[in-house]
Amino acid sequence: MVARFDAGHLTSDGGALLLREADLRLDLTRRIAACFADGRQSGRVEHGVEEMVAQRVHGLALDRLLVKLFLESHGRAPETVWLDLDATDDPLHGAQEGRFFHGYYKSYCYLPLYIFSGEHLLCARLRPSNIDAAEGSVQELKRIVGRIRQRFPAVRIVVRGDSGFCRDEIMDWCERRLVRYPG
Repeated sequence: MVARFDAGHLTSDGGALLLREADLRLDLTRRIAACFADGRQSGRVEHGVEEMVAQRVHGLALDRLLVKLFLESHGRAPETVWLDLDATDDPLHGAQEGRFFHGYYKSYCYLPLYIFSGEHLLCARLRPSNIDAAEGSVQELKRIVGRIRQRFPAVRIVVRGDSGFCRDEIMDWCERRLVRYPG
């Protein structure tokens, strides 16, 4: 595998492509998947264990990579880092695991959690839709804010989201860590 960085137009998916090639070379997800016994009914299985392991492993690696790329995009500490939390529907067409009807979106869907800083996606967490929109936000904020503060200890961090994220757990966590939120 050869990586060069002197090309003209590049894709932001380069990290994902590199991860896939490394996975293929190491035969990692196939070897991990072989550790599991699949007890599902074979006639109802659309995605094999290897595919699901690859999705999970790559998702975890890329979630961390997204924050790393964001931090590397700053030569020096910005004055303020704005973290925008959002949840939206990902409609489902079939009987996928974790499928639930969501009253607000009036459909069967997943309810992914997204965290952005400007144009940078820092978190994309797939979740079922039978949860509160803010579920898991503090866990993701801990990870992201921790990484930001490692690199830029004195940076001002502001978390914002719509009313679905106006939760005591989030605001208490922010206050204890001197993370601001619009009020």
